Amino acid sequence: MRFATLGYEIVTLTLLFFISCSSQEPKTSDDTTGGLLPGQSELSGYVRTATPISYSRDKAWDHLGPNADKMLYNGFQQATTATYASSDKARTLTLEIMQYRDPVSAFAIFGFLRQPGARPVELQPQGYISRDTLVFVKGVHVGRVIGSNPKAETDLIQAAKAMLGKLSDSVPLPAQLQMFPHEGMVPNTETVTLDDIEGQTHRSNLFSAKYLSGSDTVQMFLQLDPYGGPTMAVKEFIGNKGQIKSYLMDCGYQALTGQDEQGQLVFCAVDKSVLCTVVGRIDQKAAQDLVNKAFALAAKTPQM
Repeated sequence: MRFATLGYEIVTLTLLFFISCSSQEPKTSDDTTGGLLPGQSELSGYVRTATPISYSRDKAWDHLGPNADKMLYNGFQQATTATYASSDKARTLTLEIMQYRDPVSAFAIFGFLRQPGARPVELQPQGYISRDTLVFVKGVHVGRVIGSNPKAETDLIQAAKAMLGKLSDSVPLPAQLQMFPHEGMVPNTETVTLDDIEGQTHRSNLFSAKYLSGSDTVQMFLQLDPYGGPTMAVKEFIGNKGQIKSYLMDCGYQALTGQDEQGQLVFCAVDKSVLCTVVGRIDQKAAQDLVNKAFALAAKTPQM
């Protein structure tokens, strides 16, 4: 009787163990990085066709294609992708959300992926549409929505908003973007210089944007905590075939005027920890006014 009781207790404990294990459902992708994508039927008019696929740096080449090298050298950390189909199976959407090491790296890739002719789209903080693809950036994340129907723009925007709604607002866009004057700026031209493929040129904090100047456009470059001050402008924009015309140093404010090999004006100034350079067919006064506006905005912008 004693052995029968002991056997009953062992069987009971074994059953309880299996019941306990079976009640703990395995985590799906929605519990991890896949949670940044809409759920199975969360996207109105579409149903997810398969479990999201998540991958990290070691699998980037399998998913990112020819752009994988630039993304890896510029801070790619991990990504998740999934495909959704409309109820009538006539349209599909491929959603992808990528994470980068910092907001500057994310914005660099956001600008790199932008094709000529891309149109700004009403998404916060920033996004654009090029043909059948919508791209947005938010903090350390870059999202893409690729549609099978180029005319289904409302579907692309709906999917992008669904992803944006799942991203935290705690990580802002790079502070440099707040330092560019909006007056006269060509929309959708802000960008960041990428690190080169060998990872030896570290200039990913060199931001730029285009501005209208009569019938031409000029480009303004902005860099925080520049190494070497105006020396960078001489090396980068004037070069061996250009010329330096004037140089001013006055209590922490430095300014340099020169000309590149195409005969375009190069005006560079450093105020405190901000370096601004304007390059293009523009007169010196207009270039200096543009730089001074950037300095005024920089003084009001918290630098992280």
